[in-house]
Formats: sequence, C-alpha cells, structure tokens
Amino acid sequence: MRKKWVFGIITLLLSALIIYTSLNTGETYGSVGGRVGAWVNQYLLFNSLNTTEVETLTGFGGKFIGHYSLFAVTGLFAYLFCRQQKKKAVFAVIFIVYGFILSGMGEITQMFVQGRYPTVNDVIIDFVGFTMIPLVLTLYRHVNRSES
Repeated sequence: MRKKWVFGIITLLLSALIIYTSLNTGETYGSVGGRVGAWVNQYLLFNSLNTTEVETLTGFGGKFIGHYSLFAVTGLFAYLFCRQQKKKAVFAVIFIVYGFILSGMGEITQMFVQGRYPTVNDVIIDFVGFTMIPLVLTLYRHVNRSES
C-alpha cells in the first residue's frame, strides 16, 4: 500500500523539478550547456569538434536530457503509481492527461522567463518521453502474457 504512494510522491517531486527547471533563464542553460559541451569535447572527444559541432552537441544534450529523459523517468514513476490502482482504465486516462498537462506546463512557464520560449516540438518531445517507457512496459507485458 505504501509503495504506490511513494511512486506518486516521486512523480510529483520530479514534476516540480521539471517546472522549476523551466524557470531558469536561457543564459543559465547556455552557459552550463556550453561548459558541459566544452568539457565533453576536451576530455572525451580530444578536441575533435569545432565550435558549431560543440553547440550542436550541447543542443542535443539539452533536448535529450532536459526534455526526453527527465520526462521519461517521471512517466515511469507515474506509470508505477497508476498501475497499482484498482480502476486501471480511469488511471490510464489520468496518466495521459497528466503527461500532456505536465508537458504543456513545462513550456508555458517559459513564456514568463527571459531568454526562453515555448515550442510545440518541445511539448511533443516531453510527452513522448513521458509515455515511452510505460508504453514499452505495457507492450512487453501484453506480449509476454499472450505467449503464456
């Protein structure tokens, strides 16, 4: 009984982290991403990338880590919470709606932050990240159940 609420609390904490990080300015992310990209180029890629390639690496890392991965982990915990509820169909709808609202809120908050702007592409990346792990787990469970 307690475990399901732990999953729910972790989901809410990760959701709060997503909204909080949406409030950072563009300059914060630019400087941090630039330092990380420069470090990766220097120590892992032995300075083999030029400036444009480092910026591309930084942009990809921001999208993959900041959008997709953080939402994927949040979606996993939301799925674990919803999966343990008695009315699974109701919680499946709540899961989808929650993922869409969280994806949208992460972008809407950027409208009020200097140097940041919301994009529909980011909402899509966020939502796909949120739903990807639960979708794969559900399909895996369904396929394994039919083979038995």
